[in-house]
Amino acid sequence: MKGKQELRPEMYSDKRIVFVFQGLLCREYRYNKHMEAQKISKQDYPKLLEFLNQQLRPHVEWSIEAEYPQVFQTHNQSRMMVVKNNEGEILSHALYKVLPIKSIYGMIKLAAIGSVVTHTKHRGKGYSRKVVQACVDQAKSEGCELSILWSDLFDFYKGMNFYKTGYEYAFMVDRPLTEKQNHFHVGANVSASTIENLYRKQSFQVLRKTIDFEANLKIPKSYVYTLWDKSNKLLSYAIEGKGVDFTGYIHEWGGGVNSIKELLTHIYSYRQQNLTLIVPGHSVNLRGDLKNLGIKNHLGILGLVRLLGLESLTAKMNLYCKRLGYAVEFEATDNQSLVIRSGEEKVLLTGEEVILQTLFGPHELLGDKALNNFLQSKLKNILPLPLWVWGWDSI
Repeated sequence: MKGKQELRPEMYSDKRIVFVFQGLLCREYRYNKHMEAQKISKQDYPKLLEFLNQQLRPHVEWSIEAEYPQVFQTHNQSRMMVVKNNEGEILSHALYKVLPIKSIYGMIKLAAIGSVVTHTKHRGKGYSRKVVQACVDQAKSEGCELSILWSDLFDFYKGMNFYKTGYEYAFMVDRPLTEKQNHFHVGANVSASTIENLYRKQSFQVLRKTIDFEANLKIPKSYVYTLWDKSNKLLSYAIEGKGVDFTGYIHEWGGGVNSIKELLTHIYSYRQQNLTLIVPGHSVNLRGDLKNLGIKNHLGILGLVRLLGLESLTAKMNLYCKRLGYAVEFEATDNQSLVIRSGEEKVLLTGEEVILQTLFGPHELLGDKALNNFLQSKLKNILPLPLWVWGWDSI
């Protein structure tokens, strides 16, 4: 019986070695090519829903479609990216929704990225990066200026140029805030258009249609609280919960400051527990009233944001400053550099993280005294710009 034969390089010609390695490379290339991120096909869409329900919602009685009715729609399927194996099994997924936003500095397009998940057996292979990057690339091609996602994996997403950006205040409602004078109602059996009318008064809002409000009111575990005067006029509304998310958090609300405080008082009495109210940085009056009442609050970030179209964004900011008579000019050559001029002074910002946190905050993370002094002395009436996404629009 022959023993094991040692394989030595000289046993093969150079041509044979090259051929062997070329073959391996070709097979590897075909394998990687197949494993690139791609749009979900119409035929694979039911399989995708099954995958997401198993990976993200295994212990609930509703489908992910019901929880995110504005996202999982036919017209949004081209924005759903997957990685599949040779057998057609879905291994990883991410999607985005384009949010047209009305702000004080103009209409902007923001791509909200969500439902990022890789099958538990296939993690650590870079698939999540592929599907997220595919979302970013396509959103940029659609003219989106910013993209946002929500995650506590800060280092992972920082490697993909997503940075902590914006302000979010969390107020702990642990007692009544004012007297009860108006009628309180609990339940989603309210007119969507009536809710919409109050929402339209927000200074920073994602553009929604009445059918969007109708769909949102049906989201599982989404508790709707409303306050009405004696003539049955809606004074304020608040939304707590959204499927498996935002339990104990009021993530969307509308109405005047006094009516919001009264509504919170009713909700606190009804729930008999502490609640967290999420407040944008630009809601100065409400934040001031709550602080004066001694309500504890925590300052956090809005989310993880990536720049997609800085030149388009700064063009709108320049028009905004010109309209208000501010002698400030923003000049961007690409997503990596921004010059801000104020009179004879100017500052050069380099890198997306610094640019994002200068424009939208948190300024506390900049760590540059000269830049902070410039912002405080020259741009305190302009920056940080408001940036916000309400809970019903998060994905």
